[in-house]
Amino acid sequence: MYLVLFVLLGTCGALMIILNFLLVLPGSQSGWYTIGGLALLAGAFYAATQYR
Repeated sequence: MYLVLFVLLGTCGALMIILNFLLVLPGSQSGWYTIGGLALLAGAFYAATQYR
C-alpha cells in the first residue's frame, strides 16, 4: 500500500512541477502548482519511510 502511494504521489508531484515550468498547466506559471507538487513529493517521502 505504501509503495503504491510512494509511486503515485512521487510521479504526480514531479509531473506537476515539470508541467508547471513547461507552461502546460492552466494559469501560466504559478507558484501554487510548485507548492502542490512539493506537497505531493513530501507525501511520497512520508509513504516511503513508512514502508516496511
